[in-house]
Amino acid sequence: MPLVVLLWGSAGLAGCAHGPTPEAEVRAALGVEPGEGGLGDPVAGGQLAWVDRGGEVVATRGAGGWVPAEAHGRSPEAVAEEKEGAAAALRGFLGAVEAGAWAEAWGQLCSGARPRGGPGALAQDWRRAGPRGRAVLDALLAAARPARVHLQGRGARVAVSSGWEALLCFEGGEWRVGRVSPGGP
Repeated sequence: MPLVVLLWGSAGLAGCAHGPTPEAEVRAALGVEPGEGGLGDPVAGGQLAWVDRGGEVVATRGAGGWVPAEAHGRSPEAVAEEKEGAAAALRGFLGAVEAGAWAEAWGQLCSGARPRGGPGALAQDWRRAGPRGRAVLDALLAAARPARVHLQGRGARVAVSSGWEALLCFEGGEWRVGRVSPGGP
């Protein structure tokens, strides 16, 4: 055990002597989890870019530090409000699924994502998913917080390390779930 503490302490000292790495800066500024991307090719003006595993630019670094890509042209308060709204919508949908409240869950889907068979078809899909569905639900519930929401135009994405993601849309003045499917990091 002392060896582990000593090695961690040595790494911490080395990091302090050279300043924080870009990865550490991004994690601190944006709430990005380890393994959720890396430095990409410089973007306009030679700014550093942080990209997610799908190659999408998540943030750029200018003179003032790291700026989320979604924040360009919007106030930090507006971005925070949108992220909280999207995270709350995802939590609400997943909570309804977990409780078996199929009509409520169905109503929280984007209009184009609602199964033709209504709430009953959604319940059938859930039953077919079995234990894997439960694992995905648990992972998304844990990730459904504003720091994990990536705004994309009028939509949002929450990805989990198991390779699944939830896509959300802003429809009718509120956030709704578009789909939950493989495709995340």
